[in-house]
Amino acid sequence: MFAKWKAKFAAKKASAHAVDESRKWKKNPLFQDCLHAMRGSCTVAPADLHEAVITAVNIAIREDTWAELSAASEDLFGGMVYLVWGEATFPVLWAPWAVAVENLKWIRIVDPDAFIVSETMDKILWFSAQDRISFYNIT
Repeated sequence: MFAKWKAKFAAKKASAHAVDESRKWKKNPLFQDCLHAMRGSCTVAPADLHEAVITAVNIAIREDTWAELSAASEDLFGGMVYLVWGEATFPVLWAPWAVAVENLKWIRIVDPDAFIVSETMDKILWFSAQDRISFYNIT
């Protein structure tokens, strides 16, 4: 009888912990500063796109065919891009490329391991913690 209550309590506790983890980014001052710097020019990507972008980044990391870049040029992507951080509790953001380039400093402050993924998810920039900029192109 107590085992059933114990299991229910454990499930409720795990669910509460998962909800707390999913809201962690809302309390992170660096992430909030980054959002403020972009002044409403970005939005949180929908859940299905969040998963797709994370999958694209994971595939690129596994394939390990990155090319070195000296700097991110203004016309590298154009249009909209996804912003991804190495921290799993942060959401994927969707922003214009020009805004991402303009606020690259803030993006890197949030997490030195940051990724910028093209809207079509075929090109990825990786700003690594070692201050390297790497480029992945699926084609």
